[in-house]
Amino acid sequence: MISKSFTVRNKGGLHARPSGALSRYFIERALTAQIEYNNHMVDSDSTLDILSLCVPENKDVMIILDRTHATVAESIFDDLAVLFAHAFYMDKP
Repeated sequence: MISKSFTVRNKGGLHARPSGALSRYFIERALTAQIEYNNHMVDSDSTLDILSLCVPENKDVMIILDRTHATVAESIFDDLAVLFAHAFYMDKP
């Protein structure tokens, strides 16, 4: 497994819209990953599962990629870093 931590910047945490955007990222790229928060792990392709983590703003989540994505892990983590840093482009400044 290959993992990296990201800080949730969205006001209200990983609510419905950013959770949906995050799951779509993985679904559209056919990636197998898990998301971990507070010792709970869920599949990345389920918006409801991500919502169930109840991640508040300014908390870290761990994205864990399947080893089959090792060759593209750096690119995936770079993409996710931008999405998390910009609050999935959903919060107004």
